[in-house]
Amino acid sequence: MDSGADYFRAYELALEQEGLKVAPREVLLREGRRTGEVIAALFADRGKTIPEEKVLELVERRRRTYLQIARHLFFRKAWDLLRALREDGFKLGLVTGSSRKNDVLPITPEREECFDVVVTADDITHPKPDPEPFSLAVRSLGAQPGRCLVIENAPCGIESAHRAGCRVIALCTTLEPADLREADWVVADHRELKALLTT
Repeated sequence: MDSGADYFRAYELALEQEGLKVAPREVLLREGRRTGEVIAALFADRGKTIPEEKVLELVERRRRTYLQIARHLFFRKAWDLLRALREDGFKLGLVTGSSRKNDVLPITPEREECFDVVVTADDITHPKPDPEPFSLAVRSLGAQPGRCLVIENAPCGIESAHRAGCRVIALCTTLEPADLREADWVVADHRELKALLTT
């Protein structure tokens, strides 16, 4: 999903009512973590503490805001690449911090059929950077972690995948290569990703 701008904007709008101004990079570096953790960390970065009930209020405000503004855009040719990989015999899994229960899973049931496994926030106890999301996906695919390749765009996703025993290609859709240097490979865009996966 080309959702980085909407992801950031939802935080920006939710937090500005509290007088907190945030920059895209500080939010996007934390993508994949639970919303409450991100909010608490943004306050902590400014030397401020925030009560748990206020965190919960802001989590809900951010969720509602995202649902209002999300455009659910996909990167050009992303689905073509997924279909091509499937036709070549690859098993495909989607691991997302989005939730079905909160109506923020960004794909339709028809799109979901492209994947052999879909792991959402509702399926796990410990989110990224814990290995649980990717470990669950690997087990559900009936695969070995060392034979799995994860495509990620955020540091905590890279950490989660590595801790699950997978190798990682980082895609620079929202962050710079230096922010994603812990990945096994770093590519600039989907064209480079396709070249790496299909050669």
